Amino acid sequence: MFDLGFWELLLIGTIALLVIGPERLPEVARTVGGWVGKLRRYVSSVRSDIDRELRTEELRKMMESQQSELNNLRQRLEKTPEELDQDAGGDGSQYAVRARDDGGSAAAGEESSSGEAAGTEEAPRADRTEPADRPATGERKGE
Repeated sequence: MFDLGFWELLLIGTIALLVIGPERLPEVARTVGGWVGKLRRYVSSVRSDIDRELRTEELRKMMESQQSELNNLRQRLEKTPEELDQDAGGDGSQYAVRARDDGGSAAAGEESSSGEAAGTEEAPRADRTEPADRPATGERKGE
């Protein structure tokens, strides 16, 4: 608001003392102080409302941009395997769904050239095993 220094306040106080008088000056100062406090609270409230609206608008814009990106990704994911294959230039056979019957044998046409059934099971990896002299994760020696 206004930039009032010491000398300006002293001049205003002296003039108020001369015009209003020493009897009514404390009452007037209290009243003016109350008005100034209400004015500051009102200005603070308006400022916070404006800041809140600006943040809300920024969040709304960000949400709309994220939503448009999600919609774009959703459209890309909804392409059928045939459309993906056409985009890639293949015949679509690599996207064929492979199913196993109850016996665990591979369905027709699922065998690889070496005669093994194509499965989804992952082979055990050597880096997942613990050496015999080292305790497994979560265990301590001597317990």
